[in-house]
Amino acid sequence: MRCVPPAKGYMNKKKNKKPKQYAKAKIQTAAPMGLPPSEVEGSQNHEAVVPIKPQGKSSQAERPEMEKIRVTDKWIAAATVVIAIATVVQGYEVVTGSGDTHNLALAALAANRAWLAPVSIHLGSPLENGLPVKYQIRIANTGREPALGVTWHVVPRKIVYIPSNSGNGESDIDMGRNITCDGTQPKPTDGYVIYPQIESTTSVVPLDISNTPSNRQMIDAVLNKTGSLLIEGCFAYRTGGGPHTSAFRFFLRDIPDQRSFVAGENGKPDTGWRFNYSPVGNSAN
Repeated sequence: MRCVPPAKGYMNKKKNKKPKQYAKAKIQTAAPMGLPPSEVEGSQNHEAVVPIKPQGKSSQAERPEMEKIRVTDKWIAAATVVIAIATVVQGYEVVTGSGDTHNLALAALAANRAWLAPVSIHLGSPLENGLPVKYQIRIANTGREPALGVTWHVVPRKIVYIPSNSGNGESDIDMGRNITCDGTQPKPTDGYVIYPQIESTTSVVPLDISNTPSNRQMIDAVLNKTGSLLIEGCFAYRTGGGPHTSAFRFFLRDIPDQRSFVAGENGKPDTGWRFNYSPVGNSAN
C-alpha cells in the first residue's frame, strides 16, 4: 500500500503553532489555627499550572466606554478642586479679608446658618393656683441650618409694676442688663436640636416657676399689682462652625378685674394675661 505524505501547509501550521503559556501558582494546604503548615501531617506545598490570559490591547468596542470613564473622572476631580478652593477662599476672606469683600463673606455665612428666635411665652397654669406656675417658651429657627446642642438659661424675676394702660411706658423702666447669656454655652456634642422653620412651626420649651419662698413673694406681688413678672433668658446653640446665643425678655401684663386665666373656647381655661415682648434686653449673634 502506498503512503501519502501530509500536505505541506499542514506541516508548516503545526510547526509554527505556539505552545500555550502557563504560570506556576503555589497552593498550600490549610493548617489549623495556631499551627504552621510545616507541623500539619501531610501538609505540603504543591505547584499547579494555571493558564495565563494573553494581555493584548483593548478591543475596539471597549475603547469608547473607557474613554467616557476617563472624561467623567476628570470632570469629578475638577469639580472637587473648585469646591475646595471656594471653601478655602471664603474662609480666608472671613478671617483676613478687608472692606467689602470681608463683609460679603460674613453675609454669605450669616445667610446660611441657624438663627434662633424666641417668639412668645404663654402661661400654662393660673397664678391664683399658686406655685409651681407653668409656662411655655415658643422658639423658631428662622435660618437654613439646624441649631445644634441647644441649651438655655431662663430666670423669672420681679420688676416694678407696669400698669396695663402704660402703653410703651415699660421702655422707660430700668430693667438692668440681661446677663443670662454670660457663661451659657451650647453642648459640644449631641444635645437638643431645633431644625429650620417650616411654614409657621415652632418648638416649645416647657418650664415652670418652682415653689420657693422668694418665688412665692414674687407671685404675691404680681397678683397684688405691686410688681410685674419678668422672664428673661438665653438660648445657646452651635451653627456655622461656632457657638451663638439669643437673649430675650418678656413681661406679663395683667388685665384689671380679670383673673390670669379665663374661660376660652368650648369652656376650656385660657390665658387672660399675656406676656409682652420687652423693648430692651434682647440680643443675638
